[in-house]
Amino acid sequence: MPAHQVALEALAEIAYMRGDWLRARELYASLDPASTSLPLDVFHYRAGEIAEILGRDDEACAAFAESVLLYPGSRQALTALSRTALRVGDLPRAIDASRALLDLIPPDDVRAVRAARLQLAELCGRAGDPEAAIGYYEQVLADEPKSITALSSLLALYSEAGDYSSAARVLRSLIALTPAPAQRAELLYRLGELCRRGLGDPDLAADSYLKAIDLDPDHLPTLRRLLDYYWHAGDNKNLLDVARDLDKRGALMDRVMDADALAGAMLVAALRGARDLAARTADHFGPTLPRAMAGALIEASARGGGPPARDLVGAALELAARAGIDPPQLGAELRRCAGDDPRAATLLAAWAAARS
Repeated sequence: MPAHQVALEALAEIAYMRGDWLRARELYASLDPASTSLPLDVFHYRAGEIAEILGRDDEACAAFAESVLLYPGSRQALTALSRTALRVGDLPRAIDASRALLDLIPPDDVRAVRAARLQLAELCGRAGDPEAAIGYYEQVLADEPKSITALSSLLALYSEAGDYSSAARVLRSLIALTPAPAQRAELLYRLGELCRRGLGDPDLAADSYLKAIDLDPDHLPTLRRLLDYYWHAGDNKNLLDVARDLDKRGALMDRVMDADALAGAMLVAALRGARDLAARTADHFGPTLPRAMAGALIEASARGGGPPARDLVGAALELAARAGIDPPQLGAELRRCAGDDPRAATLLAAWAAARS
């Protein structure tokens, strides 16, 4: 009697217990689920379990879905359904199963609730639902403020959404939880970038950059940002110090350097007697030197409390002569860049006086 259901089920049970998965799958497939001694939801769960072990994820997912349909309160089946649905790329089903699973977990099982929320947040992020992902990650943080996984994911999500205030809040939490100086410096640099670009607060950005450089004096991205900050702030002493640090590390003339800040460093180096540094920077600009120098002269002259216009012009002329730039060419570029800007009037007068 090849179709003897009781004998087939007994053989299937033996194959299952012995880990003979191929034989177990064959035997369970030959059974009428309604005629077995197993509850229907358990029967389908076992079929899914065997299929998953054999790497048949589509078959396993379908079996687990049938088990959940028969018994929606099974945490075991919901977990398996979410897992296999994710592997076969059925994100909506995986999310639905994970949400149902979260509803079944007792609130006092904090670890399980946290794990379920983290999984749901990741799934929602993959499914293109950042708002839901953020909501679940924030729930995780409410119970576990030191969750690095939730903080790191929220930082990316808030940044992509343009919510820079929330991104800065999350980043500050990450910084507080990071003991290694080099890693903390990198995070502080990222906070500076967020404040500079996202929040438009250069002073707050500079504070983060300064903290980062105290932790890691060799962090080149931070040094580059400080060069830019000191130039626009008119802090020539610190500007020259940073320029020397970058030059010492062979990073002052990198292509990623901000051209305006580099031109400012070149001008300040000429003003303060660092002639070799100024000359090497001028060589780096090549044919664009007149434009770069004119821009730096106009910006430096427009600031209050900076070097007098005649000193700026004198330094520019000395540097131009050393770089082989014809003064009339530099003067023409200076007038072109100045245009009708009234702030450049004093500088242009000083230039005319020096060339007369």
